[in-house]
Amino acid sequence: MCEEPSVFDPAVVSRLAGSMHSLAVLPGVFVYEIHCRDDRRRLAGPGYEFSWNLVMVRSGGFLQRLDGREDFYDATSAYLSGPGQERYTGHPAGPGDVCTGIWLNQRLVCDALEGGGPVPSGRVVTSAGFDLRHRALVAACRRGVDEFEVAERVYDLLERFGSLARPAAWLQSSTELAHRALAAKAAEAMAAGYLTVSIEDLARLVGCSAAHLSRVFRRVTGHSVTFYRNELRVRRVLNELEEGQRCLRSLSAAYGFADQAHMTRVVGRHLGRTPSALRDLLRPA
Repeated sequence: MCEEPSVFDPAVVSRLAGSMHSLAVLPGVFVYEIHCRDDRRRLAGPGYEFSWNLVMVRSGGFLQRLDGREDFYDATSAYLSGPGQERYTGHPAGPGDVCTGIWLNQRLVCDALEGGGPVPSGRVVTSAGFDLRHRALVAACRRGVDEFEVAERVYDLLERFGSLARPAAWLQSSTELAHRALAAKAAEAMAAGYLTVSIEDLARLVGCSAAHLSRVFRRVTGHSVTFYRNELRVRRVLNELEEGQRCLRSLSAAYGFADQAHMTRVVGRHLGRTPSALRDLLRPA
């Protein structure tokens, strides 16, 4: 992998940046955000990468086939794709997803993956801490910090992504594929807004029992449905704070928390910070 030449080209970036919002341009790095309005629910494509691209979902969700592997991506997800890689994308949960992307030169990708080895393909589950660092990078770019700080934040994200993206051996039996499809349906439903329903209602929505959903979801994702739901709710709260929402009581009601104190406890468990502290960290420019 590391012997191939990089295809990162700032001249290409300047031509493409009109369809997205540029956050920072550094040597070998282009940080951007994209608001997708595509409403095609079935997979469409192919599209091809022209450079290494680390993509982190901030809100919403989409279905993507990358190197033949199909996954649903929401705000708990990131992926790294390489030059020439083929992808197909659809939006079964509807349009409106927002992502942060970082186009990278090859040297940085090699450094992040500790000098070589297989590039992780497909969905990588991120932690709430990783997501907060990603959002802090966006907020820092919007506030206009210097290139030195932006570069360090990018390098830190890459290193953490490399740690999260250790290859997983997926079984390809019919049972395993069915379990992955069921977990993806549940993730799609939660990304589409079903964050305040009971687990029984969520299970009925995807066509199984609550006990079966709980068991399968934990096996596929490594987390309980409750933990995953809270991860999504915490990310929705972060997204609202990024957009300038100041009223924490309104946020707690909007995302199904019992009250503001309950939201504070959940956010604290996932991020180690209070919502009011995060509000200051992520304040818009």
